[in-house]
Amino acid sequence: AQERPQEAPVGRQRCLPESYQPLWPREPLQGSLFAQQAWEYLARRGLGRAEILLYRLGLCLEGRYANRIIIPLLQAGQPVAWVARKFFGPGLRYLSAGKTECLVPPAKLLFNWDSASQGSCLQITEGVFDAMALGSQAVALLGAQLHPDQARMITGQGFARIELWLDGDQTGQRKAAALAQVCQGACGEVVIKQMLSGQDPSSSRGQAQGEEFPTFHRYIQGLVQ
Repeated sequence: AQERPQEAPVGRQRCLPESYQPLWPREPLQGSLFAQQAWEYLARRGLGRAEILLYRLGLCLEGRYANRIIIPLLQAGQPVAWVARKFFGPGLRYLSAGKTECLVPPAKLLFNWDSASQGSCLQITEGVFDAMALGSQAVALLGAQLHPDQARMITGQGFARIELWLDGDQTGQRKAAALAQVCQGACGEVVIKQMLSGQDPSSSRGQAQGEEFPTFHRYIQGLVQ
């Protein structure tokens, strides 16, 4: 008889924390103070029912990711890793799925790539909430560093335009300059969206404009020198 392939444990098939609970519908979490704080935190960021459902946002009430909002990282529509955001109290703001927990390491993923890769313009941000603020064309690097697998995804897609929406401080803009050099030549146009110092797209949700820097090469040279 033909040997059946070994089935992965349920937790691995879902590739979400064991205590993950969707933040919508509200009813199963209605009595939880932490869930109420999570909904309020998301509301302050301009995120409601539509975004919670679209991005499959959830919450953990116990375990390593207790009292954190869970943001699944999808590949072909399936969660293969996650990022956990602390929404109150001390501690690290973000935790990523460990190597033994995820199906694909976060360094090989871009948040919202399934959606953003379908368009002609790609918007690149640092954090997941920055990408949510910009919408369906935006991805998040899950940090300020561009990893080799992420670079291959971006440069191999043939976008007509790439916009870099990194943080508005000097460090963020230097990183944008370095990232622009990686993207240059792999698409029709690369534009740095210069935010005000201390701002990022999620801090001005709904009015994230940014200023395009027209003298691109001169701007790059000034930052990297």
